[in-house]
Amino acid sequence: RRPTFRGLPMDSQERIPYDELHEGLILDGVVRNVGPYGVFLDIGAVGDARLQVPARTWRRYRRGEEVRGLHVDWVKAELRRIQVSLPDPAGAAAATVPPRDEASS
Repeated sequence: RRPTFRGLPMDSQERIPYDELHEGLILDGVVRNVGPYGVFLDIGAVGDARLQVPARTWRRYRRGEEVRGLHVDWVKAELRRIQVSLPDPAGAAAATVPPRDEASS
């Protein structure tokens, strides 16, 4: 799966520069990494975006999973950071992926 921008798939050579991202923009992304600091997504930008989710929820996201309807909260180009959010991150994860068995993690 590839991320989309304005409904179009992004190629690796066509990355969105930080200055074209702005608060309130809605994007789709693909999970690249999951950890206690959040879920990191490829949104088609020059850097990955961080989705901050509740501690009990981040384990439900899987690499390669597509996440739709991400809202850009802020962009700090000088720090190369993008923060995105979902209206209901726990519900979004629960709708697509069953909870991970704690014994196997």
